[in-house]
Amino acid sequence: MELLIYSSLISVLSAFVPLFVKILIPWIYRKSKQEIQLQEEAFELRKQMSEISMVDEFAKHAKLQRKLNKVNDELKKLANERLASSMKGKLYATYSLRLLFTLLLPCIIWFYRAVPVIVFPKERLWPVSEILSWPTGVPGGISVAVWIFVTNRVARKIASCLT
Repeated sequence: MELLIYSSLISVLSAFVPLFVKILIPWIYRKSKQEIQLQEEAFELRKQMSEISMVDEFAKHAKLQRKLNKVNDELKKLANERLASSMKGKLYATYSLRLLFTLLLPCIIWFYRAVPVIVFPKERLWPVSEILSWPTGVPGGISVAVWIFVTNRVARKIASCLT
């Protein structure tokens, strides 16, 4: 029973890796305190500029405009750095998790190749009983290899519908 649960869980997790990464990466690479502070500063500068008449106080308005441009440039720089880090992290996380599951599933199949995941009465699986039980050889049993193949296919189909 444990083998059924663990192999199913690993198959489902491997299918949903892109979804997990998609949720996790924005949380990890969220805006920094400095970026939030700069956004607030830009908002305040825009507010001050809207209160000043450009015609009457041109020098003051131009000074605020230069400050705003400087803050916006810094914001763009920080946003680009965050985006680059986010893309790199997404790539590393996706491929690392895929590699982990790619190595884990064959190990499970190898170590439990003689153990059936589920055993049904032989008559229920009659036409394909031998295929489903390969390599265990247990009549009416479903092998780990077949079970992982089926759960992977189903989980990937569901994951493709959700993403």
